[in-house]
Amino acid sequence: MRIEIKYYIDSKDISGIIDFSTKYGIMDKYCVNEFGYKIQSTYIYEWEEHYQDLRGKLRLRNYFNTKYNNYFIEEKIKSGIWGTKNRCAISENEYQAINNTSDTKTLRKNLYINNLAFFKSLPLEGRLFNLRIQYSRFAWVVEYQDIKFRLTIDRDIKCCIYDGYQHIVPPGTYILEIKGDKDLYSILDIFYKMFEVLPEKISKLDLGKKMLEDLKENSYMGDVVT
Repeated sequence: MRIEIKYYIDSKDISGIIDFSTKYGIMDKYCVNEFGYKIQSTYIYEWEEHYQDLRGKLRLRNYFNTKYNNYFIEEKIKSGIWGTKNRCAISENEYQAINNTSDTKTLRKNLYINNLAFFKSLPLEGRLFNLRIQYSRFAWVVEYQDIKFRLTIDRDIKCCIYDGYQHIVPPGTYILEIKGDKDLYSILDIFYKMFEVLPEKISKLDLGKKMLEDLKENSYMGDVVT
């Protein structure tokens, strides 16, 4: 189980956080020099179980500008503030087969055929969809005051709209995420004192869904970012 703490960070404040991360952390192996790495997440399924206060989502993920395996499928489950994440490396063909799934029965079959056995309990009651989000990330493993955590900074966050992308977070605004175990609570106070930031409830998936809903309601596409 782990906790995720998220912040919106303005461009004028990001250099101090990068300096802190560089001083007390080790950069993620996926990062390429000062460019970090680009992530594409394609959300394909979400579900809720109110009785146990569980909610989950299934997504495909691939990476650009990295020498490591580019394709994964991930399952994230949350209960309150606690969450789990399961990840499995897959081939490009497996990625495409799952990405093109059009119904839950076929999804379950693809997951099983591709040896993703830990998804065999995937709930039937949920929502199958396809929403793609891209962004660039810097990442570190940080140890500060005997607390170890993963720190990521995401920028240029866009949602796929037909054949192009639109920003779901304004350019110049970053999303800072801190991930770790129960000791992470003390980081809230440390980051407030050092950077005067407060955590917020942030979901890239929800931001993408809201943009699509707004576009559908207004029947307006706006300027597409390519």
